[in-house]
Amino acid sequence: MLSAVIITKNEEQRIRACLSSIIDVVDEVVIVDAESTDGTIDVAQAYSDKVRIYVYPWKGYGAARNYGAEQAKHDWILSLDADEKCDGQLQSAISSLSLTSDTAYQVKRVNVYRQKQMRYGMLAPEIKVRLYHRQSAMWDDVAVHESLTFTSGVSSKVRVVGALHHYLPEDMDAYTSKLYRYAQLSATQWHKDGKQPSKIKEFLAAPYHLLRNYIWKAGFLDLSYGWETSRIAMRYHAEKYRQYRLLQA
Repeated sequence: MLSAVIITKNEEQRIRACLSSIIDVVDEVVIVDAESTDGTIDVAQAYSDKVRIYVYPWKGYGAARNYGAEQAKHDWILSLDADEKCDGQLQSAISSLSLTSDTAYQVKRVNVYRQKQMRYGMLAPEIKVRLYHRQSAMWDDVAVHESLTFTSGVSSKVRVVGALHHYLPEDMDAYTSKLYRYAQLSATQWHKDGKQPSKIKEFLAAPYHLLRNYIWKAGFLDLSYGWETSRIAMRYHAEKYRQYRLLQA
């Protein structure tokens, strides 16, 4: 038996597509909603009687995911964001899995920018654990880019065929704004942890990440999309240091 856990905040336009990609392969869907002000909850409630919704004031990504796993009826958790969809191959693979409690299951996460599947640079496909037994893992509490921490019993990770498609904002300004929010969260985490990045590292961070993503990670092979996203990466890292200095003031 499998529960999907989805965290949402004002996802009225995307939640239906996310649900449609998993509703036939899970036994229930738990939505943890961070007090949406649009029609997210109404759309999700009307979609299927498999869906249960919990309004949970925002305490961070990891906290929301852990809360959703706690509310689930089943121990096996498929963790998603509202801007993600399982492709057909992944749906079939999940349906046919023989889940074992000492295993965590990885999926390929493909980033889609302006309807193009990105292959290189900062948006190259990633391998992430998204299917796990809740008694063996918990999400950490970092401010952004949270990850699973395995508490006990996991001896192997198995890659599941297929892909999880992550749909980024199509408007460059909207995407930049999203990353600026992440930059602020990262800076807050640095401040909380007492991190002291050097001035020279701050000076080099933006150009380094532009070159890293466009040249060394071959972002140029994604043509104009690779250049756009490499520039966004540069701005993200510059903004992260700027926000950190503001917190230090």
